[in-house]
Amino acid sequence: RKAKTVSHENKEEPAGQSQPQAAPISGLLVFTVMFSCRLLGALNVPILDCDEVFNYWEPLHFSLFGRGSRTWEYSPRFALRSYFYIFLHAALVMAAEPFLHLLSPFLSKHLMRKKLLFYALRATLACLSSVCDTKLFLSVRRLHHPNTFSSVTVMLFLSCSTGLVFASSALLPSSFAMCLISLASSSLADLVNREALHSESSLRDRTILCMAIAALAGWPFVALLALPMAILLLHFFTFNELILSSIKASLIVLTPMLLIEYLMYGKFVLPSLQIVLYNVLGVGGDSTLYGTEEWWFYLANLTLNFNVIFPLCLLFPLSRLLTASIEKNAKMKDKMLKSLLVFSSAHLWIFFFSCLAHKEERFIFAVYPLIALSAGLALSDISLLFSHFFSSASNASSNQLLFRSFRLDKLLHISIIFLFLPVSCSRLLLTVKGFTAPFRVWDQVASVEVPPSLTSRPLKLCVGKEWYRFPSHFFVEGNWTSVRFIRSKFDGQLPGLFSESSGSWWGRVEAARREDETFNSRNVQDTSRLERSEDCALLVDMVAAHQQEEHYEEKKGWEIVYEEPFLDVASSRFPFKTFYLPWMFARKNTFGRYILLKNVNILPASRR
Repeated sequence: RKAKTVSHENKEEPAGQSQPQAAPISGLLVFTVMFSCRLLGALNVPILDCDEVFNYWEPLHFSLFGRGSRTWEYSPRFALRSYFYIFLHAALVMAAEPFLHLLSPFLSKHLMRKKLLFYALRATLACLSSVCDTKLFLSVRRLHHPNTFSSVTVMLFLSCSTGLVFASSALLPSSFAMCLISLASSSLADLVNREALHSESSLRDRTILCMAIAALAGWPFVALLALPMAILLLHFFTFNELILSSIKASLIVLTPMLLIEYLMYGKFVLPSLQIVLYNVLGVGGDSTLYGTEEWWFYLANLTLNFNVIFPLCLLFPLSRLLTASIEKNAKMKDKMLKSLLVFSSAHLWIFFFSCLAHKEERFIFAVYPLIALSAGLALSDISLLFSHFFSSASNASSNQLLFRSFRLDKLLHISIIFLFLPVSCSRLLLTVKGFTAPFRVWDQVASVEVPPSLTSRPLKLCVGKEWYRFPSHFFVEGNWTSVRFIRSKFDGQLPGLFSESSGSWWGRVEAARREDETFNSRNVQDTSRLERSEDCALLVDMVAAHQQEEHYEEKKGWEIVYEEPFLDVASSRFPFKTFYLPWMFARKNTFGRYILLKNVNILPASRR
């Protein structure tokens, strides 16, 4: 089929859209604003989830350098994680390395090679997510022709939302799926619009391919979002056409994926299927061993990460139905109802994951752009409804109504923006100022001097109760090769280490295939992974008023090398521990001391 083209000159004005129009903001401007915000996040926001470190950054480090931590999910017995996903990002890092080498003379000497690669990948992920969300923004703008106020509002929602700044640079399958869902939703919006430059069949194939990559190589639960998309696609295509396109997309993704998983696990396995069986059906284990939350967990979390956006998002289905009911243009009404099916899938996603006992913030990342976008559309709908009912109840002339409607629309959007931006910035600043101490402390490890007489002997770098804030081996360079764990109050299963490889790519394959019999799916601790604190040359720890573990900084033989303040959430009060409030942040909050300790029985004491 060929796409039907509609002349813009003969198009009827939809209800409420006759307000003064300005030139639409360019896609380049949208991308620039979006990428600038997300790049700042990539360079400053800490890693907020230990699963991101141990399940993705560490296997990536192993694939690049032959060393890294390994979780039970990467054991060939369980095979819950995809090496195909890791290899995609390893390819990005290897592609960026030559460019970074050219830039190295102009960069700070403090930036070690591996840490530079770490930040380069985060910046690349922020860039790619900005490209995907800019494309989604432009497709929605072509579909709805919003006025300038609505366009700017949606752009700021997508750019400055705390949740999107966090998710855009995260090395997580849910963030990977988030980008692909944006591309799939963009293609669907173009299909609904019927004014795209591409044929309808190419838009169908692009939508299905994006969802296949997202579900098979990324986060398999996004297959749930394919249901409303499939319902919409059935309006344009036959069931057989969708099946054939889905088979073709699946073969494109599964062929290289199965080969790589076979190479690394030594058997044919589909990790995306394994993770669904484990999390939903409890096959091979029980996800609730890693914590459960109340049904309202995501509602509270999304309110923190999106503030005024989230209530607007929840209103979107109602506002869209009401707006469609007053729309006189049949073609525009049809577009509104179809877009409701596309952009309300975030509500289905939130409901589904709220029903599961095991909840984590990263599970919702996949629909973050849809939350921001549906909030912007809801605000536009509310403005149109106000204008409609205001004009129905007024006896003023059409010119007066137009002016008042324009002024009301402007006031509504500016009010929301002036509420949204400060709260988002406050939340981001709190995260950066309160929780980035681990990055700065681990930065100091490479600068610890080791006498030449000790460089040939294996020195142990250890972490205890702060193991879950370890930012990955990308921060470990110099004389230190790997991080070890010491005993703490945590009694669950700690990560192990990938077997030492020969350094060649085949050596890494053999190390990945090697089974570690100590791994289990019951979250039972294996004490063989624990070291004695006396054998550690360096130790990263945090001193907090309420801690039950040992105070190593007070024990004889330990010396503080470096320390940074870290926000003690348990001892601080709302709202000061949740939002950054100038002049009150330091005064109203309680802080722990994030410290790097040196064992003076192994390394020489510092000169006083």
